Amino acid sequence: MAIIYLADLVIATSAGVATTLNYSSGKTVTVSTVVYSAKISQPAFLSQSISIDSSMGGAVSSSLGELILTNTKRDLDYLRTYIFEGKTLTLFSYDTVSLVKTQILIQIIEQATFEWDKVSVRLENKSASLDIALQTKKFLGTNVLPLGVEGVIDLKDKLKPLVFGRVNNMTPILVNTSKLIYQISSEPTEQLVSVMTRGAYVSLSGNIITTYAAFISDTIGLVPEGGYYTFFSDATGSFFRLGMESEAVTCTVWEKISSLSNSPAQVIKRILTYAGISNYSAADILYIDSKVADNIGIFIADGQTIADAITSICASIGAWWGFDQTNTLRLYYFGDTTAAVLATIHTKTTPDKYGLTSFELSNATVNGKLDVVKEVKIDYAKNYTVQDSASIAGIITTTDLERATWLGQEYRTASAVTTTLYPKNQIFQYQTLLNSQTSAVSEAQRILALTSVKRNILTITARMTLTELNALYPCGIVTIVIPRYGFDAGKKFIITSMEIDYLNYTANLTLWGEVV
Repeated sequence: MAIIYLADLVIATSAGVATTLNYSSGKTVTVSTVVYSAKISQPAFLSQSISIDSSMGGAVSSSLGELILTNTKRDLDYLRTYIFEGKTLTLFSYDTVSLVKTQILIQIIEQATFEWDKVSVRLENKSASLDIALQTKKFLGTNVLPLGVEGVIDLKDKLKPLVFGRVNNMTPILVNTSKLIYQISSEPTEQLVSVMTRGAYVSLSGNIITTYAAFISDTIGLVPEGGYYTFFSDATGSFFRLGMESEAVTCTVWEKISSLSNSPAQVIKRILTYAGISNYSAADILYIDSKVADNIGIFIADGQTIADAITSICASIGAWWGFDQTNTLRLYYFGDTTAAVLATIHTKTTPDKYGLTSFELSNATVNGKLDVVKEVKIDYAKNYTVQDSASIAGIITTTDLERATWLGQEYRTASAVTTTLYPKNQIFQYQTLLNSQTSAVSEAQRILALTSVKRNILTITARMTLTELNALYPCGIVTIVIPRYGFDAGKKFIITSMEIDYLNYTANLTLWGEVV
């Protein structure tokens, strides 16, 4: 078996004319009439990792290596004026004996740099492109009172509110002081569950509102009376109107009425759609939905990035997000021991066989400590407007202490405790966007099962088949079979880090477990 790399660079001339460059490593070859010139000295690569310590979910850390082309003969100098930025690199492995061509990755080119005897093609870290504000819609400040919902000059250029899922006790924006109109979101929402002023509920008016004209009308029968509100939502946003001036106005809103529509995966999907991102895995959305169906809610804060929003959701449910070899946004679920095994890795027996070539076993940590976890505490039901006793009506503090207590706390807390303790142990607590106690308890129990027993970090190097190498991904399961440490029949581990060398059929893996 003789493996080389092939690279297709689809770029453009300085005049914008599309052109494809074809290069190979090792030697010049012809594949399906296409000539690949021997120019690759270092193929591009993608390595990925997750850190299972302070969090069981979040963003995958990715590192993209450069494609380096030799230019000792100066025959690539002419490419200096070509357009590489934003164009595409596709990398393949090619077996010169069996003539099998296997795609390894497809990525966007960031730029090409020209040095004395080489050209380095740098790739764009797609995850970094999500480090931009999710909400970009701003108030125009163009109200001519008593008309308008764009605010007056004091709101000009301030970001509009934006909610996804089921959001508790948020502070809406007063956008029309004459008609007492508040904006909840710049997007449509399906149900305004409650409106409160200083913690006291305001009642929904019986007035029938079906159009924006009716919503802003001052006609009797359409204007809400004192102590009541009307609600309106369409493509321009979601609003409510109060019948009287009030203090400390808050509300609870459901972007979607259906609980399943407000699941973490569906909210992530809508965030991606809102941000104009379409290259995500639909199969991953369905998979995460099959694991976590509880509703969540997120109120997008000023300047919150797309990456931050997705990360906060993933961290709530033990999931990870990142871009794979095909530049597709993926969602991975940590700790799913029922998932299919991606590869079974055995002890290497001879230099020509696949299997382990190095092995190191150490203890896993949680919160930077080797101690196992005795209790998992999950903060849930986020209250987006924490109110002290001074901002809550006195009648509430005397007649509804439970509501007053909740309004004064950012989260409620659920926990799971193990009865089997090691000599040293710890409590693991973190915040989530989960809304229900049932789901918070269930997740706490799941994380406790993963962290309440001793886990190991297994660092290995292994020779694997191309099929196996292409199948690997963060949070995936591999089975390790060695005649030591009780692994004779095989033990399952979770991939937390992967660096792949396709040319040598080698993977450097960091594994977490064992889990089964």
